Amino acid sequence: MLLASVEDRPRHAYEIIGWLSDESLKLLELSEGTVYPSLHRLEHEGLLESEVEERSGKRTIRRYKLTPKGVKELERGRHEWRFFREAVDKVLNATRSPAPDQEMPRDELDKTKSEPENVESE
Repeated sequence: MLLASVEDRPRHAYEIIGWLSDESLKLLELSEGTVYPSLHRLEHEGLLESEVEERSGKRTIRRYKLTPKGVKELERGRHEWRFFREAVDKVLNATRSPAPDQEMPRDELDKTKSEPENVESE
């Protein structure tokens, strides 16, 4: 997700945190303590590179952008996620038929549809 956050343009850590929050409809609220170490790790792995922007009278900021290796890793990650998501969807949406010896006879099934449920009153 961090790689995707800088796909369209370089961003600094606060922008990345805000982008992730906005794009996830506020479901992903990551802390600086989570994001900064991850950005440094991705930079160390050669997936991101950063540039320091000096601002007079203000704190310097570091903007991160994808490297060519990062672009490839982002595409690989997207493919892997789609594959995983499709597998989970198949499992969650699978129609499971009862075993042949557990099937309810048709006439019994029809009775359950037409008979009202027994509700006990207190």
